[in-house]
Amino acid sequence: MKQYELTVLIRPDLESNLEAPLAKVRELVLGAGGSITSEDNWGKKKLQYSIKKEDFAVYVYFKGGAACRCTTQDQQCAEYF
Repeated sequence: MKQYELTVLIRPDLESNLEAPLAKVRELVLGAGGSITSEDNWGKKKLQYSIKKEDFAVYVYFKGGAACRCTTQDQQCAEYF
């Protein structure tokens, strides 16, 4: 199992309920046979440039291990958040 780092950017309007999107990320990683060894909420930060007309995002950093595969569903989920 390879070790990976993942930084997830979550839209600022979801800041009041971060648990729902983070649960989805955890479910995807664990469901694919991966593991999460640490999780760190870096908070709301200004983006260097706008993404989908958003200037801020909530950064959450994950560290863990996973088999080396990525499905189309994982990519679509990553683009949603």
